[in-house]
Amino acid sequence: MLDQKVPAAAKREFDNAARATREGRDEESIAALRKAIAIYPEYLMALNDLGAQLLELGRLDEALVPLRTATRIDPTSFNPELNLGIVLTRQNEFKEALIALDRALTSEPSSPAAHLYAGMAAAGIKDDARAERELKSAYDLGGRPFSVALVYVATLYLNRGDKQSAINSLQRYLQDDPSGSNVPLVKKMLADLK
Repeated sequence: MLDQKVPAAAKREFDNAARATREGRDEESIAALRKAIAIYPEYLMALNDLGAQLLELGRLDEALVPLRTATRIDPTSFNPELNLGIVLTRQNEFKEALIALDRALTSEPSSPAAHLYAGMAAAGIKDDARAERELKSAYDLGGRPFSVALVYVATLYLNRGDKQSAINSLQRYLQDDPSGSNVPLVKKMLADLK
């Protein structure tokens, strides 16, 4: 993405977008990224950042357009493939998500985020063996920031009737992230299991 010869006007708009993002002005940032892309339609960083911002705002259908464009321009570019995979996973388009995430993992095999979403997508298509492998990799590679993978792994264990492994996984989550956003859910799951 960094090798592109970006016109100065497009780069200015991209910089304006970055400044607006830092200042919490999301809509201004999105508008500036759209201007940058209008000036230079193959601007991979702008396409990816636009998709990522729309993803962050939950505007998944809108995020697909720039991310798909970016992955057509450069199918080996990690960030657009990862973000596309995340969007598709959140839309429950698991098979298509795995295609994007597999391309991302080819570029960056040690990405905990790519493994996490690949695990979620694999679980979505009922490939539990791959889901478990990917989710464990996400946690092993990413540590505490990716402890949510332990909750997903626990769900896989529960689905196959392995209550003790599910309990162990949930308890590990509570050790790693005692103030995490999933703590109420995890505590309820553990209470239900006892």
